[in-house]
Amino acid sequence: MMKKLMRFTTEINTMIGQKTKIFWLFPILIIFYGCPKTEIPLGYDLVFDNQTSDELEVRFFNTGSTIISKSYLLTPTNVKNTAYTVGVYKNEFVVEEFFNSWFGKSQVLRNDTLLIEWRGPAYYGGEENHFYNINAWRVEDDNPFNSMDGIFIFTIYPEDLVQDEPQ
Repeated sequence: MMKKLMRFTTEINTMIGQKTKIFWLFPILIIFYGCPKTEIPLGYDLVFDNQTSDELEVRFFNTGSTIISKSYLLTPTNVKNTAYTVGVYKNEFVVEEFFNSWFGKSQVLRNDTLLIEWRGPAYYGGEENHFYNINAWRVEDDNPFNSMDGIFIFTIYPEDLVQDEPQ
């Protein structure tokens, strides 16, 4: 009688032990395979490439504001100037993400004299080198300036600083 009782108890413990193992394995599988993966955003620096022979100041204004939200001094001729960092998920959306974040208008000045004022919104337009033309920006997945994942560059040429005459 005692042998039967011990065998019954042993079998129950074995069955409970197996069920317990299966019970703990299921939540672990859900945790590792069932949870959505979150992507870590890539970080890109905005870089101005000033191809003029002058030191320039670029000012950014929020839509409807007369208060400067950001201002950057750009040294002349082939010197890239790191100005702004923005985090995005995919390379092809970095410029759109940048424009969606805050800008209404931008000004370029030389010696406190307004050279040109660019107004948004951003658009996709051919080969025109305009600040708000998304196609005028270059995106690189390498950043020689710091540990960010890449850079997106707007190049300012002398001819970009000619203000159109009002009509």
